[in-house]
Amino acid sequence: MLKKNKGITLIALVVTIIVLLILAGVTLSLVAGENGILKRATNAVNVNEKESAKVEVSLKITEYQTEYYEKKYLNQEAKLEMSIGEWIYETYGGTNETENYIFTIKLPSTGEPTEENPYVITINKNDKLNSNITGTLTTNGKLSWDSDTKEPSQEEPSNSKIDQELKDLLEVGKIEITVENILDNPEIADKILDSYGVTTKEELLQSDKTLEEVLDTAKIDEIKIEDILDSEELLNKIFSNNDVTEYLKQPENKEVFDKLTSTENAKDILKETNKPLYYETQRVTLNFVPSAHNTGTVEDSDGVYTLKGLASLESQEIMNLTNFTIYLEAKDLVCYYNGSSTDTSTKTFGTIFGMGTSAAGAENKQLGMGFWGDKRLTAYSGTGGLGKIGYGLLGEDWNKLAMTYDGNKLRLFINGSEVWTYGSAKTFGTNFYIGGLPDAPYYRSPSYVALVNGSYRNIKVYNIAIDPSEL
Repeated sequence: MLKKNKGITLIALVVTIIVLLILAGVTLSLVAGENGILKRATNAVNVNEKESAKVEVSLKITEYQTEYYEKKYLNQEAKLEMSIGEWIYETYGGTNETENYIFTIKLPSTGEPTEENPYVITINKNDKLNSNITGTLTTNGKLSWDSDTKEPSQEEPSNSKIDQELKDLLEVGKIEITVENILDNPEIADKILDSYGVTTKEELLQSDKTLEEVLDTAKIDEIKIEDILDSEELLNKIFSNNDVTEYLKQPENKEVFDKLTSTENAKDILKETNKPLYYETQRVTLNFVPSAHNTGTVEDSDGVYTLKGLASLESQEIMNLTNFTIYLEAKDLVCYYNGSSTDTSTKTFGTIFGMGTSAAGAENKQLGMGFWGDKRLTAYSGTGGLGKIGYGLLGEDWNKLAMTYDGNKLRLFINGSEVWTYGSAKTFGTNFYIGGLPDAPYYRSPSYVALVNGSYRNIKVYNIAIDPSEL
């Protein structure tokens, strides 16, 4: 009888190897995977380092607070009237150092500092920190830090791949840009999908990659404002954000605003989400100069023009608008008559603003708003037949005056109320003027008065007809 050999069969050996490989793979994944032990350990270290940084900077702020109270209550020669937050910013605003970290104290991105709009504190990343830490300091001295000690899987992505101009914009509105937003740009989407070897956005989004990882893999160095203009979701967030709206209204941010609204798609989204801001894209830029025949004075103080004597303003630009909205605010208005000012209760005519031509006979080609006695206003059009129709009474303070034309209907508004409508098309001149019409007859015959002295501000002209209540 043959004796059976005991041993492992080839099939059993293969199965054993496969099982060992699977176990090895699982082990490696647990140790070094995306959410593995090593990754979690690293994140835990990062969290501890952030907490250490917060403690160290908080202690430094406490020193500042102690110094404030000593000066305010112990030093009788240096009583302080300002709040503790104001004093800390006035004394230590800018860059500060602790033993291991550098941090800055800055003003809020928009508006004056208040309890609801605090100072901004940023701890800069260094060899100990893998990202900045931000916090706030209120005017009454309350210090708090943003919630940045989340579970590793909830850590927000780094914005190192985002252009500084776009980053500043997003930070103002606390808006996060996502991989899905970037994939709305066809050119960038093609590059990213090719780099991952997939054909649809859905396939990529299922992988739950961070924005930084995706841009790194696709070898995209930076995302700029121009790259996000195809993302309807992101533009809606930007344009509907009140803080961003105030940010974009600032003159120094006009270039950012122009980039954001450089496509028709972006303008359409802006029009739907934020009409007042959309109207700024329809604004006509005008530069005003004293009219050529001025012998009076024109004072300009931060955009408030005060006209005295034989004085008026005219635009250097030619306006050939088929539709328009003219808006300005005016007060202390008096008509200039025979070399002196006269109260508007007299039956004296005077032009507040309008459009016309700089030539003899211009009175036949002008449209405007002006006085016709009793401190009342009316629209007029030279000899064009509008006449002194539709009076509106002026108030004593700043008066909001507006005229709109949609190619068919001319409308006159005073302090928000529509006081007159003229329903037929007209052809108007092309120069915009304030306080009087350049080269009109009053320069040739002083007994004819078409001037209104006073103060004017917030002068705006748009190339579309807008209801003034929306401005």
